[in-house]
Amino acid sequence: MKYLEAHKTLLNFTGGTPLSFLLGMSGTSDQLLIFLRAFAATKGFALNVDTFPYGTLIQTISSPQEKTSKEVFVLMPWDFIPELDWRSGFPKKSLHMNALMDKASSVTEKLKKRKIEKILYLPAPTPSLFYDGQKNRKVSSLLTLEAESFCADILEPSCFSLSSYLATGMPIGGGKVSEVAQIIVNILLCQDKGTSKILVTDLDNVMWSGVIAEDGLKEIKFQPNGEGFPHFLYQSLLRRLIDEGVLVAAVSRNDPKVANEPFLKKDMLLTKKDLVALIASYDSKSSHIKSLANQLNLDLNSFVFIDDNPIEIAEVSTTLPEVTCIQFPNENDSLPKFFDKIDQLFNRGKLSNEDKVRTDLYRRRLESLPEVDLEPADLTKFLKSLNMTLELKSRTKLNMTRALQLINKTNQFNINGRRFEDNEAEKILSDNGKLFTASLYDASGSHGEVLSCLINKSGLILSLVMSCRVFQRRAEYAFLSNILRKWNGSLKLDFRATQKNTPVKKFLSEPAFSESVDEEILIDTNLFLLSHNDDEKLFSFIGLNNE
Repeated sequence: MKYLEAHKTLLNFTGGTPLSFLLGMSGTSDQLLIFLRAFAATKGFALNVDTFPYGTLIQTISSPQEKTSKEVFVLMPWDFIPELDWRSGFPKKSLHMNALMDKASSVTEKLKKRKIEKILYLPAPTPSLFYDGQKNRKVSSLLTLEAESFCADILEPSCFSLSSYLATGMPIGGGKVSEVAQIIVNILLCQDKGTSKILVTDLDNVMWSGVIAEDGLKEIKFQPNGEGFPHFLYQSLLRRLIDEGVLVAAVSRNDPKVANEPFLKKDMLLTKKDLVALIASYDSKSSHIKSLANQLNLDLNSFVFIDDNPIEIAEVSTTLPEVTCIQFPNENDSLPKFFDKIDQLFNRGKLSNEDKVRTDLYRRRLESLPEVDLEPADLTKFLKSLNMTLELKSRTKLNMTRALQLINKTNQFNINGRRFEDNEAEKILSDNGKLFTASLYDASGSHGEVLSCLINKSGLILSLVMSCRVFQRRAEYAFLSNILRKWNGSLKLDFRATQKNTPVKKFLSEPAFSESVDEEILIDTNLFLLSHNDDEKLFSFIGLNNE
């Protein structure tokens, strides 16, 4: 969450369940408070935060405790040893290790006697107290052990910003304030204690490496080697969670038959029976999660959603703010933190007999219920927030390589599954045909070239494809609208049904498309443009319209 987003959330928040707590942090906390209240608001709580004055930690933990208020402390090394505080400068006299650790132990004893909901410890870098670097490192290690002795959660050292601390007294850096605030709110709502009950996971590039509908069954990887290793580890964690009574469901933008293939034909750690549900369609993932919550009679606060695509994460978190959303990491070095975060959200404890068969019980419940119509998410509002731009280009023989690659590897949104050799495409273009492409940009960056359209001189669309990365953006409608405006004359589609192009069938199921006598699909230009005027408004355009 960004600062402006947090500010806007608070402006639009009209009230909620009151929740009070004491934030114990020996530094300024104004910026942190804004994010705390914003995250609480997304969960339906009106947060009231008390703080103690700067530099009064010892006095606070030595005074009688308010019984009615929860307490969460964020501690620094200098809360245990004041001489380590950067704002105090370097000590003028030599110090003794034993005396310093006695100070730290004294603070620890006071903290242990106090009933504190949770303590977060930030192992920030400190000024050197000794000429001996080994001694300085030992002090840091001993302080971390002190914090662990009363079960403090250890924050990443990168959360500390010396420049911020020196300038304002705020020890947490700007980019990390939101992250720490979310941790604290989860603590207050007991989400760190494992109240989550169900994990909903994406499939492509999460359960396995690759896109099943595009790469095929043989190319996806989940084995404990190479590209498959992160996904093997992920499946093994899910395997453990399921064995300990956690529900796991899968949602995927895919054809159901294709999405099920790996579970039926591949030797994966997880089987179809391990999942409480596997939902594959081209509807929004938020609508599926909401449907699951209704059918299983589970609160949305108990859902955890995992996806590799930041746009899918944003769509679910925007539509269903109660759901905890975690992005699957794209770097292996981030896996330990990712796995640890998931593990902390589910507190399994001692297993009952019901826990051991929980997945089967819920799956049977779903099977016994009638199918329900999905409530469409407010995608329009979400899509507008992405600030999407389509860069449209007319390609020639000299710069058609990427466009042909997209045509030749795309299976799902492909009007006929045709593949084209370079010389075949060159011949079409030499004979007054056209090759149009579109690249997509949004608030998260560039998605590259994601749409291609090859048209012969008679106005027959020989190929129209779109990358699965941008499903449900309405980009295919905006793209074709621009081509229709550019083309001088009528256009037809060479449509052929394949085993994998279900999304195209949905695309063609509207009145603007009709079969002609030669079994090609004629596009009613005026009707299409009228029907998709709002889709065009979702984008800004560069390129083709200005040529």
